[in-house]
This record gives sequence, structure tokens and C-alpha cells, in this order.
Amino acid sequence: MLLHIDIFVKSIEESAKFYVQGLGYTVVDDFWVDGELVRFVSNNLYDRYRILLLQIQYGSAMIELIQYPSELGKNDLVRNKSTISIYVPSLDKKIHELAQKGIYPCSDIFFVNSPRLGPSRIVFFTDPDGNSIEFLEKAVE
Repeated sequence: MLLHIDIFVKSIEESAKFYVQGLGYTVVDDFWVDGELVRFVSNNLYDRYRILLLQIQYGSAMIELIQYPSELGKNDLVRNKSTISIYVPSLDKKIHELAQKGIYPCSDIFFVNSPRLGPSRIVFFTDPDGNSIEFLEKAVE
């Protein structure tokens, strides 16, 4: 099941106006992520980023707006990757299934804790064009 698509933005506030006020999306969550996941995604340029999760209706796939801290002045240096996030009931099972087909993760498994959605485990794969595929499993609290 498609969970969300990541969109890297220069200003979450400006993008939120477009998606929320303009297109009618609702804010699901707004939080900061720190650590290894951010370093992986930003090619070691950042340790932290902000996420704003948006949804057009309950149960639909979400848009995940991501903004690096602008005060560091590196926003333009980060390659904005397209990322598709897919929910799976078992991350370990999905990794094993893909390994059987010769497809291996390009990252470690990361833990993220969204204040509203709770903890999750995620891992990244790369498609032939360099886009990221993120598989996410809800972690047990």
C-alpha cells in the first residue's frame, strides 16, 4: 500500500499554504527527525529535518513535506530525491523477499517516532533511476 511520497521543500510554511489552503489537504503530523536517517537522506550534510505529513482524506496516501534547517544555508546543495514510501506489515519479510530476487537495501534500518502516528522502522532501496523506495513497518511500542 502506498503510504506517502516525499517532497523536499525550501519552506514548509509556503508549501503548506499551497497544499492545505489551496488544495485542501489536512495536516496529519508536524515533527522533527534527528540522527542517522537524516544523515543518510542528506548525504551527511544534515543531522535534522522537519516533516509535515498531509492527507487529502482519511486512509489516502499522504504527502510528506521535508525541510532541512534553512539557517545552515545548504538547502540548495542537497539533491532532492524522489521517494515513494510503501507500508508493509513486516519489514524483515519484505527485505527477505526482495533479497530472493537479488534486490538489496541501500541503507540500514532506521527507527522514527512520529508523535501522532507512533514508532516505525524503515529501510531504503534504490530503483534503476536512483529514486528511493522506502518500506515502512509500524513498530511495536
